[in-house]
Amino acid sequence: MSGERTDAALLAVAQAEELVPRGTVWLHKKGGVYVVCGYVLNTDSGTAMVRYRRIGGPDHDPKKEAPLEFARPLEQWSEDRFVPFTGKR
Repeated sequence: MSGERTDAALLAVAQAEELVPRGTVWLHKKGGVYVVCGYVLNTDSGTAMVRYRRIGGPDHDPKKEAPLEFARPLEQWSEDRFVPFTGKR
């Protein structure tokens, strides 16, 4: 990664940490509850992505689900797909 691209990537991750703090819990519009685990960069595009895993929801069964982590572009966290979880759906 070039120096300029590295700087932009670091800025993107810093923005992600500010907007979607690690350890916060979010409710997806379809009802799943997720915790933010960290951040990753798409090496092709330099896009900051939020790394998260499911911790609850209407059909969540931790005994049957694999402990997978997922990643979505930061922009999708501000498109009304996710809202901070308050304990109510």
